[in-house]
Amino acid sequence: MYQINKFPVIILSSPRTGSTLLAQTIKSKYSNLKLFVEPDASNAMNDFIDYSTNSNQYILKFHLKQFFKFPQHINKKIFNNDAFLIRIRRKNELDQIVSNYIELYRNIWYYDKDTTYKEEIIPIDLDSIKLSISTVRQYNNILNNLNIKYDLDLYYENLITGEDIHFTSGITPKPINHNQLYQAIEEHLLGKI
Repeated sequence: MYQINKFPVIILSSPRTGSTLLAQTIKSKYSNLKLFVEPDASNAMNDFIDYSTNSNQYILKFHLKQFFKFPQHINKKIFNNDAFLIRIRRKNELDQIVSNYIELYRNIWYYDKDTTYKEEIIPIDLDSIKLSISTVRQYNNILNNLNIKYDLDLYYENLITGEDIHFTSGITPKPINHNQLYQAIEEHLLGKI
């Protein structure tokens, strides 16, 4: 497990990088820490602000593009390196875009590891492909280029093969036409469609 030597723990990510899985894994090792997963998107921002104003004993996970939604004391922790900062990304941007496309269609961003998901065919739509590419690249651009000193820099591909991973969530189930979807997005990225 990662040696965390200061608190809070702040995980900065972009969509479909395994950041929730990472946050849950850290929580399983540090049970005394309170976990906040994207409080800006889960109506938990007020609870997070109250808690983080009075304590450093927490794990915060959010997509870096959303940092403007957080209070000033969190931004200071990030830019002053006054927290254990983790960046998690994907090595394979195409895989990330395909996963994002699937979740945009399903509108499901988290899978319980014990839930089976009905297989289906996901339509291949050029406008949705463009949206997924644009979304992932905007988030990644900020994550890759903002001048932050990270205590730990991870990749999804290494995370899911790690021995210490505490799987409370499942990996995105692939639709029946995953190969065709993957090929269509890859061709668009290569300028073939």
